[in-house]
Amino acid sequence: MARNVAHVVEADYSLKTYRCLRCGQVFTKEEQERLPGVRCPYCGFRIVEKVRLPVPKRVKAL
Repeated sequence: MARNVAHVVEADYSLKTYRCLRCGQVFTKEEQERLPGVRCPYCGFRIVEKVRLPVPKRVKAL
């Protein structure tokens, strides 16, 4: 069971989502690449933040 959960979390980390600080729209890296540079594809604002997943990433201790 734990192995399946780790796999799902790993898949979610591969999907990077970003949020515009002006309009609040959430978008993916592919949507963001329509404009040159780092810009919101909806309003063109240049400050975006990476959205974190609500599930923390678990790392096996040494």
